[in-house]
Amino acid sequence: MDKQYGDIFKYDAIVAVDNGADDDDYVKILDECFSDGIASDKMIALQETADIKSGSEELETYIFVPDDPGELEKFIDLHERKSREKIFLGDGVVLGEKLARLLGVTAGDSVYFNDGFPVTVEAVCENYTFNYAYMTAETYEKAGFDNAFKSNMILLNIDGSTSEKEDMLSSRLVKNDSVLVVLVERRRKVPRSCVKSFAYYCGNNSICRSTCFCGTV
Repeated sequence: MDKQYGDIFKYDAIVAVDNGADDDDYVKILDECFSDGIASDKMIALQETADIKSGSEELETYIFVPDDPGELEKFIDLHERKSREKIFLGDGVVLGEKLARLLGVTAGDSVYFNDGFPVTVEAVCENYTFNYAYMTAETYEKAGFDNAFKSNMILLNIDGSTSEKEDMLSSRLVKNDSVLVVLVERRRKVPRSCVKSFAYYCGNNSICRSTCFCGTV
């Protein structure tokens, strides 16, 4: 878990946003995040669940699509496990190592999401928690998903993160009707139950509003 939350996942907090939120709602949420110098940086993204298939193998995975791929490395460090070579998103999909192994695919092979169009595996990245597939919004649109790309989460970095800042952020956001869940990763020690529940909310966008202070349990 320490490798996943520290070496790979670099962000300090995640905000799950209702699918019905519009641009004005995102502006209000971000204003609350950045006021009083709480958040120092943000990345808007989409996360959802999907079936991924290669040959006869089919699994469920989380799809992660950053609104701006150029911002990704500030929040999630995609790299090859042995060489530590950095991986950047391009025209295909980047798969977590375990997911690629279970599907029996490597870079250059094709996979299908929800029986859509073939997508080329660009690279395989180090990953330890759950199955993840990373792609750009352009790749997402070409892959044949049922819905057009629409963000549903915000990743935040908090400069000089303290309990006071984290409490202030969470207490503000849970009052916003467009916010479903706030996950604050104190000391980057994240209980698996919190990770699973948050991934569920982001993947399914259930109507639930709560705050999880990971690392305090």
